[in-house]
Amino acid sequence: MILGIDASTQLELDKTNPHYYYKGEEVEPWSFMRSHNNIEMMRLRLWVDPYDEEGRPYGGGTCDLKSFITLAKRALKLGYKVVLDFHYSDFWADPSKQSLPKAWRNLNFEELVEKVHSYTLETLLTVKKEGIPLFAVQVGNEITHGTLWPFGAINGNEHKDYDNLCTLLQSGATAVREIYPEAKIILHLEKSGDKVGHDEWYGNMVYHNVAFDVVGLSYYPYWHGTMKALEENIVNLRDKYHKEIWIVEAGYPFTWKPYGAADEKSILFVKEEQYKTYTGDPLPYPLDKKGQADYLRHLMSLSEGLGVKAICYWEPFWIPSTKVGWARVPGMLYEGKEPMAEDLNEWANQTLFDYEGEATPGLDAFKK
Repeated sequence: MILGIDASTQLELDKTNPHYYYKGEEVEPWSFMRSHNNIEMMRLRLWVDPYDEEGRPYGGGTCDLKSFITLAKRALKLGYKVVLDFHYSDFWADPSKQSLPKAWRNLNFEELVEKVHSYTLETLLTVKKEGIPLFAVQVGNEITHGTLWPFGAINGNEHKDYDNLCTLLQSGATAVREIYPEAKIILHLEKSGDKVGHDEWYGNMVYHNVAFDVVGLSYYPYWHGTMKALEENIVNLRDKYHKEIWIVEAGYPFTWKPYGAADEKSILFVKEEQYKTYTGDPLPYPLDKKGQADYLRHLMSLSEGLGVKAICYWEPFWIPSTKVGWARVPGMLYEGKEPMAEDLNEWANQTLFDYEGEATPGLDAFKK
């Protein structure tokens, strides 16, 4: 089983001169986890145009093509296999939002299908010219409810609801096959405890002949349910669709306490009381450092027993830093949100290094 990490914010983090430690000794995190943990895979997201009309970056890593190429080359030098994660959006794409890129908003459906193909093709040609081999390519990010809304949104169980989505995904997948025929194509969903929903979704992909090699799942227990539900879903997907199963995003908190001097300046994405709101199930492990490590050991043991081929920990290095939050002011405005402080890092309690930069026990648990 391959272990991977997603460190797409690293260039923005580097500008703040972060420090990381293992048992008190300072380490460079990418090379350390490659050698110490035998992490083999680096997953990197890509946004189309993460800047406003005045050229101000949206933040959250500002993951444009130039940044991807820089990080991919850095990963390759250390021996990582690179996974390219197309979001097909200018900023975060997830189950709650799959926004059309600014430059694509006046296209009709047929034009959008062609744009997905040409954009994917041109991007991959640029990546290939830079001498970057790709181990895998994600066509969309957490696309449980579709992508490129409203054209690729899905709202029901009938095949007709999937027609546009499948056409768009196949347009991207065709471009991947043309430029990187050896790369595995990933279709990535969340709600990984939803056996019925995933069966319907991937069943429609097969019905519509969408090309893919990997069932990609996100698994965060506070959103996606128990490990038992995850197991039932994986067994069904594995046995029914005969594709590789990867957990392309995983994470768990090492604390529920906020960082910083005041709670209002250090909000967290996950708090203990929110867990039951999402699933109705109890926490699998306490929200502390031992709990994070035990969660990872359990997930890795379960996955290996089920034949899961890869697990990727999401943003293990995103410790609190100045102006390296989920979004800068232009990004908040782009998403229609009231601007807040730019350094609010809602992921800081789920990294593999704590608020002071010291490795958590979870880092040693996430190891081959």
